[in-house]
Amino acid sequence: MKQIILLLVLAGAVIPPLLSAATPLMNAAAREAQNLNGRWHVIVDPFDNGYVNYRLEPFDAAAKPTGGYFLDQKPATPSTLIEYDFDQSPVLNVPGDWNSQNDKLFYYDIAGSLIIFPARATRVSSSILAPPTTRRMFT
Repeated sequence: MKQIILLLVLAGAVIPPLLSAATPLMNAAAREAQNLNGRWHVIVDPFDNGYVNYRLEPFDAAAKPTGGYFLDQKPATPSTLIEYDFDQSPVLNVPGDWNSQNDKLFYYDIAGSLIIFPARATRVSSSILAPPTTRRMFT
């Protein structure tokens, strides 16, 4: 009887994670790819102000987002409160680690977010979709 109970407990602990396992990515080489190599502007966001609002809801979850760093807004008037500017922010090279490219980011690890945006000269366009296979790609 103890063996049956032990078997049921073990089966209950092992089988559910196996059933809920994510489907692995298949045929990644055949999917559309986008090359992310280049120069990217970076903003350190330790409190996630550029990602969530005061209710901790992501800005991009709204039907018509009004805030968030992903909008790359510019002040319409001098009184418009926008506290970031990707054009004036430091630039990092991708691929590469931020710790060695900027002294201020050397010890930056997991507190908050690091928001990156492509540099103006290398904004993502249709010309860099499906780059040659000899280059590094992220899919």
